[in-house]
Amino acid sequence: MTHVDSGGRSWLRKGLSGLAAVTTGGLVATTWLALVATSASAAPLHDGEEHATGVAASQPASDAAVDLVRRVFITDRTVGYLALAALCGGWLFLAAVWPDGAAVRRTRRVLSIAWCAGFVATVAGLGLQAATLRRTGLDGVLDTDAIADVLDTDTGRAWAARALLYLLSLPLLGALARDAGAAVRSTWWRVGALAVAAGLLRTMGLVGHSTEADESALGAVADFVHVGALAAWVGGLVLLTSVVLPRRRPDELAAIVPRFSTMAKYAVGTTVAAGVALWWVVVGGVDATFDTHYGRVLLLKLGVLGGVLVAAWFSKRWVENRLLVAAPSDADADGDVAAAEAAAIRPFVVSVAAEVVLAVVLLGVASVLVSTNPGA
Repeated sequence: MTHVDSGGRSWLRKGLSGLAAVTTGGLVATTWLALVATSASAAPLHDGEEHATGVAASQPASDAAVDLVRRVFITDRTVGYLALAALCGGWLFLAAVWPDGAAVRRTRRVLSIAWCAGFVATVAGLGLQAATLRRTGLDGVLDTDAIADVLDTDTGRAWAARALLYLLSLPLLGALARDAGAAVRSTWWRVGALAVAAGLLRTMGLVGHSTEADESALGAVADFVHVGALAAWVGGLVLLTSVVLPRRRPDELAAIVPRFSTMAKYAVGTTVAAGVALWWVVVGGVDATFDTHYGRVLLLKLGVLGGVLVAAWFSKRWVENRLLVAAPSDADADGDVAAAEAAAIRPFVVSVAAEVVLAVVLLGVASVLVSTNPGA
């Protein structure tokens, strides 16, 4: 264990030195993107690749136990994706759409829950990665030797970098609790949020298939843009659904919904365009899309995305045709919407809720794709 400990401590020292540089005013993007980019030249680890990793094999568990680990790992990835999107997209929503929302307690609570879920999912992911590579049951999740071995790999370092970036984001959340909208409008907060979010989003690509392709540079860029645009969309939907709509305040709806609708339109278009580029880089063509299990799962993802786009279309139509009716300018002083106005808002609430549910399903399918060999 001596060689593992010294290597882990050396890497941790690098990570902490990056934290210190950022805390003293350096750009976190420069520090952390340089850190995670060191693993971009090597292929990430996926199920059943023990022979390429140096992770020592242990006594295999039963097929049922291994399959259970795989299912839990997919769930963990889904939770991690959703939490990261809610956190990073939520920051963008506050900065670009609703700075005053930082003063709302529920907003800060949602972002805090996203942070907790993302950090826990990241730490758990390290153990699940170790159990997956050693083909053990859930008892292997706490195997410190296996986790130490994973931390010596590029994928393990990507998971660890993500965990450290979550810790680095704590001052941003603290500033929201202390200064609310003033923090969101400040330059330091926006630069810090952008840089930390960029690092978090980049680590997602380092545990995906984009770096395995022949066009790895194009794949890395397409993956970053794809995940970033999806986070902007999903994170905004989460705050819109959990904070803005329950308040039912006409003035807020009139100001926030059109802004987010415009942002979501561009985010969706970017997500689709980058997804097409990723499809070409990873899958390689139409034949492989229909002839492989990976391609069929990708088709399922496209089907779910189509459902999300339909729900988004209904939301957009409501904004264009019904928003002014649902949020009249002469609303009462306390901001409550009358019964008739609430009925007018209901279709929009339903369509946005459908977007959120289908987006969660979409992230679940994406988690399955990450665990699937593109050639299988």
